[in-house]
Amino acid sequence: VPENPSACKIIQSMFMDEKTADVLFEVGMSTEIKNESKKTKVSPTTFYAHRLILQQCAGQLAELGGSRGDCSTPIQILDIKPDVFRLLLCYLYGKPITDDDMRSNAKDLIDAADKYGISNLKLEAEACFVKPVGNTVDNVMENLLYADAKNCALLKESVMDFIVENKLEVLQKVSMKDAPGGLLADMLAAMARGEEKAGDEDGANVDEYCTIRISDLRRKAHEKGLEVDGSIETLIAILKESCLEVQS
Repeated sequence: VPENPSACKIIQSMFMDEKTADVLFEVGMSTEIKNESKKTKVSPTTFYAHRLILQQCAGQLAELGGSRGDCSTPIQILDIKPDVFRLLLCYLYGKPITDDDMRSNAKDLIDAADKYGISNLKLEAEACFVKPVGNTVDNVMENLLYADAKNCALLKESVMDFIVENKLEVLQKVSMKDAPGGLLADMLAAMARGEEKAGDEDGANVDEYCTIRISDLRRKAHEKGLEVDGSIETLIAILKESCLEVQS
């Protein structure tokens, strides 16, 4: 996973700095919590940010504020939890996210980062999500559909490996009628990876990209200065194109 590009103490010190901020977010909805004695109103959580930083790190968030930063008109964010939005802003300002916070909010961070095009955060959260999630016959289809919907290639790879390793049980207990398109190609790639008991993937040629694991494809793309977020097919295509450009 590429390093966080915003890791700079000067930028970190500007996190939630109300005096210099020119963007105001209100995250969450106003709600009322009722108990036996009274009603308590819970207001949206306020976050301050800087348009210049958002433009560089999360262009889609910056665009929500229009062409000019203006703290007088808050930007409403209703579909992300305040705690998750705080972690997202922390990341944009280069502040570290603890392992516990990343693990406990991994799926929500994937959703938020995918929505606003923060690819590095999405990849970090995906890597954290895949480790403990564990595939079973009960959740394998749910994980496959989620991976396909959010373009999470690492999660999809882990699902396909599970399907190949447990093919008989999956065939007996899991309905594949809602499986996304391209399932056969993904399954064949997983089978090919399983059959490669030895060999140096780093030395793989262009024709062998389809059997390389997603983490290695991402590393190769990153080393070439290419986009690392995308499906396996997209990564293979841009790597092949890069190789052809070098050869020509």
